[in-house]
Amino acid sequence: MPSGSRERFFSQLFPAGEWRRGREYAREGLISEACYGQGVWQGTVTGALGRYRVRIKRESGGWRMSCSCPSREGRCRHAAALLSYWLWEPEAFTSMAEVHRQLAGLSRRDAMALLQKVAEEEGELLRRLLAGRGKEEEKQVPLGKLLRLVRELGLETGSPWRSRQ
Repeated sequence: MPSGSRERFFSQLFPAGEWRRGREYAREGLISEACYGQGVWQGTVTGALGRYRVRIKRESGGWRMSCSCPSREGRCRHAAALLSYWLWEPEAFTSMAEVHRQLAGLSRRDAMALLQKVAEEEGELLRRLLAGRGKEEEKQVPLGKLLRLVRELGLETGSPWRSRQ
């Protein structure tokens, strides 16, 4: 059973409806492949339309959350479910220390086979790590493409501060 103060703290990271739905997912046990270590929570949440990978990282300036769900909002019900599940069932999470211990025990051949599987599942992440860039890069969208999309959607491209006449 989670402590009230920790649950209140985590619930404030999400819109109320998302936290409520996430708690329901956690109570139903819809979280799998959960692990935690050094301020990072990861897991898979089974939602209404599929299974989604969630990653939450506590940083000095706040929280970074990502989810593979269609909403593409980091602070979605799936992220709320993962944190809520951690509050309710912390022993269900594999510690990253255990993952590191298992990795250290692999032979070179087994480690290479594992990396090949990682490449198949998370190729872009592995590519960034191999290139020496562990952090996610923000994709820069050229202004011309963005303006063209805005016009195609029938939206105005003028400044909101300019008076309209």
